[in-house]
Amino acid sequence: MQAVAPLERVMKRFVIRQNIEHYRAMLTVTTDPAQRLQIEKLLDEEEAKLKKYDEDNKKTHGSSKTA
Repeated sequence: MQAVAPLERVMKRFVIRQNIEHYRAMLTVTTDPAQRLQIEKLLDEEEAKLKKYDEDNKKTHGSSKTA
């Protein structure tokens, strides 16, 4: 993994978390089954991305989390 500036790490994690919150909010108002499936897929992808990002940062930057 390429070295990333601390602010860039914080911003990347922030954007992922904002996407997760956005998709969760969309699921509270979306009733169309096809749209819900697409949103759930996007949500799953972002949650997996956050998990991987946190695991990678834990390995390279110790146990402290950012954002």
